[in-house]
Amino acid sequence: MNKRPLGVTIFGIVNIIIGLVNLFVLFIPFLLVLLGEGTNREFYGFIDWFCSVILGVLSWIILYVSSLFLFWSGIFMLKMKNYARKLAIISSSAVISSISIWILSPIITSVIYHKIDLSIESPWHIIFLSFLLYTILLITYLRNPGIKKLFTPSTAGKGKT
Repeated sequence: MNKRPLGVTIFGIVNIIIGLVNLFVLFIPFLLVLLGEGTNREFYGFIDWFCSVILGVLSWIILYVSSLFLFWSGIFMLKMKNYARKLAIISSSAVISSISIWILSPIITSVIYHKIDLSIESPWHIIFLSFLLYTILLITYLRNPGIKKLFTPSTAGKGKT
């Protein structure tokens, strides 16, 4: 069994924590919509509705599922499983695409309807941009050839030789 580097331990624990926190935090808006809160917004037009509703829901779904996979990858990264490394890279890539959709939606709306209300100092922006930076660091670290060699290859479906 390979010795687990400190970086893998840190990223594994942080993946578990971030995955669980995201699963909880992202479930709250779902509950609010079920209760009818926040659904009475007026839209400027079709593009505003599409960017706010459709792209917002798509971003939420991608982020929720990738947070679940990030949680599981953290558990299996601590066991140094190769599929955990791959799952962490894939789920981090999905997080990047979700946050990109979430960031681009208001930009598209403001360009088309000439309304500028992009607030960068919002706490959500800071949290999501920090999460974006974390996932980029995670992908960079796990794609390092030295770290890649430390993970045990998956033997699923290969039989024993």
